[in-house]
Amino acid sequence: MTQHALIIARDGTLTLQTTPAVPTDGGVLTITDCPADWTAEDVLALARDCRLPTHAASLAFDRLLARHRGSCCGGHCG
Repeated sequence: MTQHALIIARDGTLTLQTTPAVPTDGGVLTITDCPADWTAEDVLALARDCRLPTHAASLAFDRLLARHRGSCCGGHCG
């Protein structure tokens, strides 16, 4: 199964890429390793419910999912 990355721009534009990249041109965050069966809108909906890191340009999907489930740090503390 091919995974993809979701690029979230400051203006709210969503871009799916097969290769993760650091956001450019006003990008805010790249969510990497998104499952192929998740749409950009599905991943964004998951991200809306989470407190996203302000110090990073990217976040792995599994860490986003951990944050969504209540982990304070995305699963890094335990």
